[in-house]
Amino acid sequence: MTMRMTSAEHHDKQRPEPQPPTAAQKRALEEIIALHERWVRSAVLAVTGRPDSVDDVTQQVWMRVWQRRDQLASVTDLRKWLYRLARNAAIDAGRSTTRRRGLWRRFKLIWRPGRPEPQPDDDLLAAERTNATMRAIESLGEKYRTVLVMRVWRDMSYNEIAETLDITPLAVETRLVRARRMLRAKLMPKEEK
Repeated sequence: MTMRMTSAEHHDKQRPEPQPPTAAQKRALEEIIALHERWVRSAVLAVTGRPDSVDDVTQQVWMRVWQRRDQLASVTDLRKWLYRLARNAAIDAGRSTTRRRGLWRRFKLIWRPGRPEPQPDDDLLAAERTNATMRAIESLGEKYRTVLVMRVWRDMSYNEIAETLDITPLAVETRLVRARRMLRAKLMPKEEK
């Protein structure tokens, strides 16, 4: 009696066994992480807008880099490649639509620098402002929100943003102007316009 092989077993026999990583591959990944960890974290924050998700998503990025380590030799622009991985990991993790927590603190520090912390009797007003501002930021399209976060929170230059997003510095400037204009329109009471 002969036993027939299932298609899954046949497919598994045709697939080459994964090779254990070499010491050189491990060192290369450690170097990439050391050089680009902070930058990747910034890219993840730019896409998600949630500081509380940066660690998890960044870990996913490094796992994807490791899984694709054989492609590293053919990568011509490492930052663009890492940005695509970071963006896709953030979207896959479902983080891009829920970014309310923590973003307000950074936004408040940058948007109104030097302003003292609200007093206890100002809590309700501050909470209303926070919610309105977060809704305004969340309502921005991803391309506007991304350049805003990269510029304001990560202090990236127009050229760095342009290179990362594969757009021109003029496009970065245009998106920033539009993002700020949209935020002002959403945050200013109609009678003040």
